[in-house]
Amino acid sequence: MSGVEWGNSGSVAFSPDGHAVLTARLRWVLLWRLSDAHKLTPISARLLDGKWIGGYRFDDRAGMATKLAVLDTADTIRFDAVHHFDRPDAPALEGDPNTLVEEWQQRLALRLQADGTIAPPYPME
Repeated sequence: MSGVEWGNSGSVAFSPDGHAVLTARLRWVLLWRLSDAHKLTPISARLLDGKWIGGYRFDDRAGMATKLAVLDTADTIRFDAVHHFDRPDAPALEGDPNTLVEEWQQRLALRLQADGTIAPPYPME
């Protein structure tokens, strides 16, 4: 199955139940929740271990488990392992959350605002 393509190697597809939207482009795939008010809220993003070529398969109606077709080598295609968007794909970082956030803000030269948005550490005019 292939979703609706946009731009250069991008795609959009709806989950079987119609409440999630899968977007993908090259090495990234994102899952969004579609509200009754037709607003999209990001659920999760995954970095693929190969170049995504446009094929996918939902393994559940809600779209939380998805297989994606990726290039394994220059001429070999494989359906990647199921990506479970409803659970983390890596263990949590150890340490104090406030210290971790502060360290990453310094490394990235960005500030995490109280409302969850990301901004530069200096005022923008």
